[in-house]
Amino acid sequence: MDRLCIACGLDWSAIAAWVQAIGSIIAIGVAIAVPARQHKKDQERTKEEKKRRAQALSLSLLPVLYKLRASVQHFITEQTAKEPEALVGKDEHDGNFFSHAPELRSYLAIAPDLDEFQELFSKLIASMLQSEEMLNFTTRMQRGGYHSSWINNLEFFIEHANNLNTKNNELIRSIENAHGL
Repeated sequence: MDRLCIACGLDWSAIAAWVQAIGSIIAIGVAIAVPARQHKKDQERTKEEKKRRAQALSLSLLPVLYKLRASVQHFITEQTAKEPEALVGKDEHDGNFFSHAPELRSYLAIAPDLDEFQELFSKLIASMLQSEEMLNFTTRMQRGGYHSSWINNLEFFIEHANNLNTKNNELIRSIENAHGL
């Protein structure tokens, strides 16, 4: 070993310094790598928890969406069908899809947690609020003496109901597909 040191032109103190330098570099690398790896694991865990929360919240939203769908479809059928007798017992709200607005609005607080479903839910809520505003406007007009306001705006309500139904069905399909239903 002494001959190797002499051949390389190094003495024992120089070798010790090199070993210490290499050891320090390895220690710095470990000091950087371990926290970075832990941070990556924490991010993956957080992402997975967020996904599970979104899945659970979306499942809790499904019954409300099913009720809304029944009411909207009842309303559309009631307003466009020639035989409304076929509607008996189809919807507990008798086609009053506006009655679902308060419950849907209560879900706005959790909308950011819906993750992949948030955009579809936001579009549904916006459509619902727009329809609700149309109803409020029509009601104000009727109270102000324009009694045929509902009849004159019925086509708009049917159009909004169809739009709402489309958005609701899209959200329902998205949630069902995500859960393999």
